[in-house]
Amino acid sequence: METGIGNGKCPQSVGAEACRQEIAHRASGCDGTANGAHFEARHRCQGGIQDGAESGGAYPGTELGKQIREVAVEDLLGRKPVQLDMDRIRERIQGRVVMVTGAAGSIGSEICRQIAKFRPRAIVGFDEAETPLFHIDREMAKRFPYITFCPEIGSITSRGTLNG
Repeated sequence: METGIGNGKCPQSVGAEACRQEIAHRASGCDGTANGAHFEARHRCQGGIQDGAESGGAYPGTELGKQIREVAVEDLLGRKPVQLDMDRIRERIQGRVVMVTGAAGSIGSEICRQIAKFRPRAIVGFDEAETPLFHIDREMAKRFPYITFCPEIGSITSRGTLNG
């Protein structure tokens, strides 16, 4: 049986060190498009990803071994991390009603979670995907019981669902 690791396959019988070496090897020639898969693989293998042709243990004391380094999250972003002004965000959100379109998707649901930390009066989660919207509604009720979450089904491209 195989499990997906990065853009390839890593057999379950492979140990964590071998898995890290495999990921390091595959990461050596990747461009920015593959980095997300390698970041996910890092967490599945519960080890670090190394940037270079092989893991550092493969060529100790060699020039290649000196070039190997741990890959940081910032390396995978493809841009400099953004520093947020949390006080300003809180001023804009706290005590207000905030609508999140696409609330049932991966990004929209994370936006709902992040907004909830700033204690809005309510979050209106708007999406056309009923089942995932139900799931984020349940999650919000469990994780943020002090926030009113209002799941609304509709499409932003349909005036009828936007007007009520």
